[in-house]
Amino acid sequence: MQLINSRVAFAVALAVAAAATPYSRAMAQAAALEEIVVTAERRETSLQNTPLSLAALSADAMERKGVASIADIALFTPNLAINGSRGSGNNSPSFAIRGISGGGGATSERGVALYIDDIFVPRTAGSVFKVFDLDRVEVLRGPQGTLFGRNSEGGAVRLITRQPTRDFDAYVRTNIGNFNHFDVVGMVNLPLNDQFFLRMQAGHLQEDGYVTRGTQKMGGETTNLARAQLLYTPNSDLKITLSGMYSDAKSNGSPNVMRAWDMKSGITGVLEGNYADWISDWLASSGQARLATVNDSRLVKSDPYAAPDLCFLDNANPDFGKACEQRNDSRYYQFDAKVNYHLGDLADITWTNGYAAMDHQGITDWQFLGTEIRPDVVKSVVYNQEVLINWHLFNNKVDLVTGLNFFQESSSTDSYVVNAKGTSVYNAAPVVGSGVTWAGVPNGNGYAGLYISGNGGVGQFTRSWGQFNSLTWHATSKLNLTAGARVSIDNKDYSATRRAGSGPTPICTKIGVTNYCTGASNDFAPTYAGYLGGGSTSVSNSHSWTEVDWRGTVDYHFTDDMMGYATASKAFKDGQYSYSISAASSGPAQSDGITPIAPERVMNLEAGIRSTWLDGRLRINPTAYRMTWTNRQSAQQTACSIATDPTCPSTGFRIMTVTSGDVDVYGVEVDAQWAITSSLSLDGAFGTTKYDVKDPTANKGPYLFPDQPTPTYNIGLTYSVPGTALGNFTANINYAYQGPQQTYPGSDTYPVNTIDSTYELPSYGLINARLQLTTTDRKNVISLYANNLANKVYATYATSFGGGYWDAGGGSVTAPPTGVGADQRFALQWVMGRPREFGVQIQHNF
Repeated sequence: MQLINSRVAFAVALAVAAAATPYSRAMAQAAALEEIVVTAERRETSLQNTPLSLAALSADAMERKGVASIADIALFTPNLAINGSRGSGNNSPSFAIRGISGGGGATSERGVALYIDDIFVPRTAGSVFKVFDLDRVEVLRGPQGTLFGRNSEGGAVRLITRQPTRDFDAYVRTNIGNFNHFDVVGMVNLPLNDQFFLRMQAGHLQEDGYVTRGTQKMGGETTNLARAQLLYTPNSDLKITLSGMYSDAKSNGSPNVMRAWDMKSGITGVLEGNYADWISDWLASSGQARLATVNDSRLVKSDPYAAPDLCFLDNANPDFGKACEQRNDSRYYQFDAKVNYHLGDLADITWTNGYAAMDHQGITDWQFLGTEIRPDVVKSVVYNQEVLINWHLFNNKVDLVTGLNFFQESSSTDSYVVNAKGTSVYNAAPVVGSGVTWAGVPNGNGYAGLYISGNGGVGQFTRSWGQFNSLTWHATSKLNLTAGARVSIDNKDYSATRRAGSGPTPICTKIGVTNYCTGASNDFAPTYAGYLGGGSTSVSNSHSWTEVDWRGTVDYHFTDDMMGYATASKAFKDGQYSYSISAASSGPAQSDGITPIAPERVMNLEAGIRSTWLDGRLRINPTAYRMTWTNRQSAQQTACSIATDPTCPSTGFRIMTVTSGDVDVYGVEVDAQWAITSSLSLDGAFGTTKYDVKDPTANKGPYLFPDQPTPTYNIGLTYSVPGTALGNFTANINYAYQGPQQTYPGSDTYPVNTIDSTYELPSYGLINARLQLTTTDRKNVISLYANNLANKVYATYATSFGGGYWDAGGGSVTAPPTGVGADQRFALQWVMGRPREFGVQIQHNF
């Protein structure tokens, strides 16, 4: 309650300070809010005349609020969440709007579309770009299938870069701060002649990490960026823009720490044959104590920014070594050409061609115990072409947006898991008279070396065609009616390969400085290697889907300053495949899920008001929505048994993408800005997301995965002091709050019991502040900034690994575990948010 009161007090203090500031009528008139022009409806409209839930952040606003990457945008956009993912943390981000999410890997489809200058970015891996020379960001909340196509069922995030202009402009900017933060960025805009204009930017951004794990500082990143844009304008009606973009980001892994470790009934003689037991065996062989059953100090550190530094990927000695180092590297290229032709008063035609390539390579230790490496390799090559026509018909009584779109992607991943294994195993002979049927006496204390499991690859070739129309009829000066539809045809050619194990004698391959061995243990069954040819097997399929998205909207202008709207819309996320290949007990390899999973769909009912008050100084935009999410695709634990499936992991389950029931989602969003005086302004936003899971059994629990933090809100105060002897001063302070978030569905149904994997991530609030001086000649801009000013210790995501990783589970297919096996055991990781950052930024304008 005290924490809630402090947040309320902060918000009230800002409002009271703003309200108490005296101002004259002349100052009030000068303080009218600037009109915001957006292109969310694929044509230019005023924000206040756009009938959808839309948040727009300008470049200046992002700088004031301390936004450095796409992930930071979510702090200041209620009902948008950009978080890490289970086990992988920030190495594999997830995007969600109003709880609608999706994506990951090379084949899963995202539920929130991401566009860079109208070029779709299909993969979530590697897509948390640094903010770089942007004009604005538009976050469109709710289904956007009619105008933006597949995979925008939750909404769309649009990054819109600054374009070449006719005037010379140039700057160089440096940023120096703690954590060895050093950025240097430069831009030049050159009018080559009356028809050609060139804009070029380049930057080097680096910052050390803040979570210590052995020799690494997790969370640091070095990024090199470049962009060039050439504008050709032979006449006033024709514009041709050629653009190229390059981003190379190298990180030393996700900043995970261990926050809790609870083995309850003990390890020795009880939890034989998995990570906790193996690690204890190796610690004992190195002369150290076995793991404590609760919060062992070698795992759960007193320093919140210290991670376990055990490493067993080189040998049984726990000393941290290079073999356990993490990384998260992403390269992205984009080349696009855009032709804009103004056809008099009749129409505007835009033709866009784009090519993009993503090469993402990461290394993750899911348990963060130094026993595992999971490479995260995603490659994607995209070609996109679109013709868009904005018609102005019947003396501008009708606006018609129509177009054709073609999208093509080739995506792939090559995956395997490297595990350090011990010699003790599950299901050893039970202790006589113990009453425990699954736990045995100590049956091995050795180090079995490294083994590769899940060794294979997946490839996908996607082609998508779309034809879309959106017609707005200005029926009267107050009433507008909009109707739209899009027909999409998607085709996917899918293939998956599983490389077989080698039998009892491992086959070892040297990768870097480490030998990785493939063996029979928990790997693809070697029995059928000859039958399958060459010790591996492949499966493939091709399938097409046809979907129709639609939208109907009515908006009414009650006054010049107030518009209300109601809309109904539908969008879809493309169908996909679940790609696990397993071995049948009596025959060759089979596919668990080569049959495609049908597209999922979201239907949205939404109503809102766009209002301006106090002579244009106050803007309040509330929205309420209710969405029906059907045929939902979800990655879930699926029970298996090594007795019938030699590829079943030792945990007794594998992760599969399945159809997991329907969900109703509902909530509100409010965005507001208030120009109190010509010098003082206040902005804020608020959002909630609630949901009703219709079938918790199909969902494997009552929670979404990933869940949406709720409520979320932010409030900011900006004060300007123009015309001082030194120049113009601007001070800004912002507070952003993220509500609690569930991190796993939480089923209590055996045999896939995940209740011990559930965890509610606590809420947190952050304060960012900035003080800026612009010299009188506007040649120099000096800024002092602090992000997370109060030095809040918080997590942006969490993973709780339950009993499947720490015990054999017990029980049978039909009966739940009893006795010792019924204990809920877990290890809890946090993905740590950044501690307080401060520094100085200096920009010189030429």
